[in-house]
Amino acid sequence: MIGTEIIHIIAVYAAPTVSQRSGLWGQLKRMLENIDEPVIVGGDFNTILRLDERFGGNDTLSPDSLAFGDWINDLALVDMGFRGNTFTWRRDKDTVLCSAQTRVRWQEAVLTHLPF
Repeated sequence: MIGTEIIHIIAVYAAPTVSQRSGLWGQLKRMLENIDEPVIVGGDFNTILRLDERFGGNDTLSPDSLAFGDWINDLALVDMGFRGNTFTWRRDKDTVLCSAQTRVRWQEAVLTHLPF
């Protein structure tokens, strides 16, 4: 088709507990590994990559957070960043990741967190 582009957009709302989202990173990895076109995956992963992404708690990342970071690194995903409030809800922040080819193709793309 002339003038048609395909981009895969995957919205995620991960379960709030580690046990309920067990296996999620593996399922998403298998899905994303089979996509050749540009891809954006984002939403509420219900885990963090850095300690400054939460209020309170202890000074270490959980094994689930480390597995989330490994998943991102294994797939060479890029955090698209954001503008606006750090947190999109009372204590969470949405994360939007994309493939390198997506970031290069749409360098100007910006995620904006609107006020709640």
